[in-house]
Amino acid sequence: MIKIEDVTIAYQKQTVLEKVNLNIEKGIITTFLGPNGSGKTSLMSSINGTIKPAEGSIFIDGRDISKLKTKSLAKIVATVPQLYNFNFNFSVFDMVLLGRAPHIGYMPKAEDTEKVEEAIYHIGIQHIKNKEFNKLSGGEKQLVMIARAIAQDTEVILLDEPTSYLDLKNQLKVLRIVKEINSLKNVTCIMTLHDPNHALMYSDKIVLFNNGAVETGTIDNIINSKSIFDVYGVKAEIVNIANRKYVIPEY
Repeated sequence: MIKIEDVTIAYQKQTVLEKVNLNIEKGIITTFLGPNGSGKTSLMSSINGTIKPAEGSIFIDGRDISKLKTKSLAKIVATVPQLYNFNFNFSVFDMVLLGRAPHIGYMPKAEDTEKVEEAIYHIGIQHIKNKEFNKLSGGEKQLVMIARAIAQDTEVILLDEPTSYLDLKNQLKVLRIVKEINSLKNVTCIMTLHDPNHALMYSDKIVLFNNGAVETGTIDNIINSKSIFDVYGVKAEIVNIANRKYVIPEY
């Protein structure tokens, strides 16, 4: 689905990722896992065209994204950002409608409104659709941004640290919704996360970022005591409880 070939990303001559080769399968949840500054968000930003790699190419279904116009790429890839600041105080409905921008010509059509209503219903935020976005809680804002990505109606959804700034209840709610979107719509989801346990619970594949390189595998073979120490410098025990793996760090 997504093929990353020899991608190098650098800022002001400082290399963040070097010669990364990675295949991301269609219709599954892949999680980028690693410490701060390891290149997770940078690689995600290169997939949505925000960052242009210093070297290498990225293909989605065989299409070189560097040759696609911004609007064309936005019909393929939607992004739920980590941080969002809006000077205009849009309603929730209008925020979700922004997801339809790649499909709208001069004015929104009935289909665009239907897609927005469908996304709002799917996420379960009908009760706040007329509220002002800037007055919502952090958890509510995150749900609105996910609804916006759904309304965009793309093959791929990127979620950059979707659980940041959320309490435990809302972290799990957001991750469950991502799982539902993936299952019901067969959308390819790519997340960046900090918590290895969340990655184990909600991912099909995990990509570990460490010192400018990446390593990929399933949840059964990629997370172990050695990999956790190599990536985070933390000693941890991997335990199985009710057929689930958990990372238990030493403290």
